[in-house]
Amino acid sequence: MRALAAMTHPIVGRNPLDQELTQLLSGVRDLIHVDAVIVREIVGTELHLRGAVGVPSNNLWPTISAQGGIAGRMVAERSAVSVPDVRRDAATARFAREARNDPSAFIFSSYAGAPMIVGDELIGLLGVYAIAHVREFTDDELNQLQILANHIAAWMMNDRLYRELRESADRLREEIAERQRSEIERQALERQLRLAQKMDSLGRMAGGIAHDFNNLLTVLVAGVELLELEHGQSKNTENMKQAMATASGMTRQLLAFGQNQPLQPCAIELNAFLRDAQDMLRRLMPAEIAIEISCNASPCVVKVDASQLSQILLNLVVNARDAIGERGTIRIACRNVSDESQPDNELADYVELTVADDGCGMTSEVCQHIFEPFYSTKSGATGTGLGLATVYGIVNQLGGTISVESELGQGATFRVQLPRFDSEADSADAPETRQPPLACAAHTVLLCEDNESVRSVLIALLESANYRVIPAGTAQEALELALAHLDQIDLLMTDFDLPDLRGDALLDRVRSLREGLPAILVSGCIPDAGMSDIRHFNEVLLKPVTKSKLVEAIGHCLA
Repeated sequence: MRALAAMTHPIVGRNPLDQELTQLLSGVRDLIHVDAVIVREIVGTELHLRGAVGVPSNNLWPTISAQGGIAGRMVAERSAVSVPDVRRDAATARFAREARNDPSAFIFSSYAGAPMIVGDELIGLLGVYAIAHVREFTDDELNQLQILANHIAAWMMNDRLYRELRESADRLREEIAERQRSEIERQALERQLRLAQKMDSLGRMAGGIAHDFNNLLTVLVAGVELLELEHGQSKNTENMKQAMATASGMTRQLLAFGQNQPLQPCAIELNAFLRDAQDMLRRLMPAEIAIEISCNASPCVVKVDASQLSQILLNLVVNARDAIGERGTIRIACRNVSDESQPDNELADYVELTVADDGCGMTSEVCQHIFEPFYSTKSGATGTGLGLATVYGIVNQLGGTISVESELGQGATFRVQLPRFDSEADSADAPETRQPPLACAAHTVLLCEDNESVRSVLIALLESANYRVIPAGTAQEALELALAHLDQIDLLMTDFDLPDLRGDALLDRVRSLREGLPAILVSGCIPDAGMSDIRHFNEVLLKPVTKSKLVEAIGHCLA
């Protein structure tokens, strides 16, 4: 009874079967008074060894057939079997003789076995063995063996269910974790989408404002130049031109924010650019804030618009200055980075500009919103919320990326990654040597400008430079005038955003009438800043334009 209690305890316990199986089989051996016990689990048409007591493991086959011999009989009949002398039993005599000729075989004299059944399901077979002597198994012992076999079957079934339940729980936990990760990613993508939509909407609004403002500035700039032609230069006109130049710079910042200006890129070596900017940056800082610039040993060349690169650097440095407050250090560095393991949507060969400070730092929540337009942690008097948004717009327009690393009280590090420029590989992109402009000659310009005030001052500037002007207010009117004066027109000058047709489409139609006609684009805003949209123009001028710029551009076109 003590042996039975010892072996049934683990059956109702919570430990997995493999941890208790040896104790279970030892209990069976003690109850039935045998030398060895083996349990096998049925898998298809095979019986797999699950555990053994009293038999060296190297004497056991890991798998035997469940379709022949004593095992096959128990599987088919689902009842206990007793073989008092395996050498004399017809079903086992041959196997006994073969085993005695095999040094590694498990040799036994008597055997009894019982099928392990739970409900209607056969789980496996439980076998007990007498090794040294032949013995009979009584009916009570066979009944006992069947009861024990069913106990072990129940335990194995419970263990199987336990393992299946544990695997299901693991899968469920993994699914929950995956859903949580997916939800976090979805929320991050939604934030990025909202930011992109906000940036796009505000960019379009900024581009529209800049376009209208540049038209007004064109009228003012041209008006001041015409006044100077009539009355000569004065301190007042110089002040007016300076103020308008400042206003023009502000509109360019709006266009950069909205990615609405065409780039005029050139190769810039970033180390030299930082060294040249060092004195200017120091003038922006109070004496208590130090600037440290680390240059790279090898050239860091990017192909960008110089004014936009200045805007990136200035905005990041001013942001760092405001984060530091009274005393600290701003560290600026650049380096070349190559990483072929980067996924396709990341830059694999780029120049990295780093601006780091030891200021107040930001929380992770602030970092998520830092590039959003009009988002600012500064007071209304000192922060507009457009500085970093402008940088974000410029960097994306240049085909780069920008990221921030920061913790509250630990400062912040901004990383700008721009495509690296290979001067040898891209030598075909080098600018051609421009010929000096021709002296003003009596050439005829077909001018298409929908804004009446801008059209009037452009006509006045061109005529003051001795050019004949054929003005048009719409693309359709320009096409009709082109047909009427096809042999007289020497140049097309047009805005980009016309009410009935875009400037690049107008150029295509005019050139279908007059192949190779030179053309100049004069615009205050080019939506989406697509270089492909303006590549067929000989010259591109951004409003506001001056007489000298007009004359120079026309001279280059007609050279």
